[in-house]
Amino acid sequence: MPSMYNSNAGNLVEEAKKAAAKNLLAAAVYFQSQLMRKLGERTPKMVTKRIKGASRRVYVPPYSLPGEYPMKRTGFLQASVRFEPSNLAEVAASLKVRVGYSYNAKYGAILEFKMLRAGLRKTLTDLTPFLQKLASGTVIE
Repeated sequence: MPSMYNSNAGNLVEEAKKAAAKNLLAAAVYFQSQLMRKLGERTPKMVTKRIKGASRRVYVPPYSLPGEYPMKRTGFLQASVRFEPSNLAEVAASLKVRVGYSYNAKYGAILEFKMLRAGLRKTLTDLTPFLQKLASGTVIE
């Protein structure tokens, strides 16, 4: 007797994984952009000094205090915020996305964990309710 029931469950699971991956990537991009915005908000005070006959602009400490986001001097830390994987297929396979600083900007972790500056943890704490909604909701294409 031929089967009259045709299961489409495999496609439904793949579509659900793809939708979840899109939502996770959207949450990662939002988190990355908000952290980069916070890292670039403030710059330290500068003064002009004469050094060896030439005028130089130098930063005046303190650059940031514990609990504050690090101040932007060169912009390298701000530009080094990354997330991976960034490929939709890889995210769908693992359903995980990692956000952090690139290897060359490992001093971001030192600033955050040793010198108690705000960074990844504070941004995640502040954005958790919105990120939960973004990661679990539907992404409009």
